[in-house]
Amino acid sequence: MEPSSCWRLLHILHVHAPPLGPVSLASATIALFFLLGYAIPAILLNLIVRAQLFLTLLITFGIGVVIENLARLAWSSDLRQVTPSYQGAHFTWPASPSPYVRFWVFCTATFLSLVFLFVIERTKLGRAIRATSQELRAARLTGVPVGHIYAMTFGLGTALAGAAGALWAILFPITPTMGARSRSSPLPSTCSGAWGR
Repeated sequence: MEPSSCWRLLHILHVHAPPLGPVSLASATIALFFLLGYAIPAILLNLIVRAQLFLTLLITFGIGVVIENLARLAWSSDLRQVTPSYQGAHFTWPASPSPYVRFWVFCTATFLSLVFLFVIERTKLGRAIRATSQELRAARLTGVPVGHIYAMTFGLGTALAGAAGALWAILFPITPTMGARSRSSPLPSTCSGAWGR
């Protein structure tokens, strides 16, 4: 859903000039998807957080299917490409030409990674996230609002997924169903890693 939303946002915002193309597109999708990612656990997932793991996985998979189908209804399943006006432009790095698009996508992804690392490692929110993930009962005893931290964590993850979708949409053709393959490929390795414990 993220790339299709990015495609729509690019056309609404009329963003075409470097470096603001990928940066502003990623910023808009970060805000939109953070709100969506915060709302889902705050409204629904915090109600079932103590349920069995299989039930939680089933509900989140169902939410993903609903969101994907809503994206299909909104934008259809046609292939689309975000094409900024500087799509074919390049600069010459010592010996080889480098496209502006890939350079700005790389810079934006590096910046977002560093900001996320700073948030996790150096802020009060990051300490609360780490405390909740490492020892839930101790975090509750120290006054960490666990439901809010779950929602913030889900919101941050969704925001980063939205930013990744925005950056992906600038580089490659997109469709609302393109995430199914990337969603299913880590599942076997995750399951086999859990069996080894």
